[in-house]
Amino acid sequence: NVLFHGEALNGLTGVTGISANAIAATTLTAPPPAQWMLLPPRAQWLTDPMAIDAAFQLMILWGVERHGSPNLPVALGKYRQFRRQFPAGEVRIVARITNSAGPMIRADIEWLDADGRLIARLEQGEFVGDAKLAAAFRRNRLATTTV
Repeated sequence: NVLFHGEALNGLTGVTGISANAIAATTLTAPPPAQWMLLPPRAQWLTDPMAIDAAFQLMILWGVERHGSPNLPVALGKYRQFRRQFPAGEVRIVARITNSAGPMIRADIEWLDADGRLIARLEQGEFVGDAKLAAAFRRNRLATTTV
């Protein structure tokens, strides 16, 4: 009931833990670009859009659970990917909250493979929470489809 993402971006398969300082979950990775676009510029993703968006969705869930309001990303410090591409299937996301004073939430986020090896890391992500976003999310649910 919290997320506004359409069916094509429903990647989260389960939240595995949540605390005052972290949230973890598993998510599916995206299908090939040809399943999402009519004329994709590449046959494979450079980075996985489903896994990246799932991390932002996870931060929304953390904000609602811990602060009572959803949030949206407003700044990303550094993103590094340590592999050519994300593995197909499911990956784990771990977001560590580094500061949550006021409406601003700061977090570092990691994507891990099934063996716990690092795929990618986002440092200094900033998310702004606002109770008004809950109503906006309900009004603006995305209807997405695949090609």
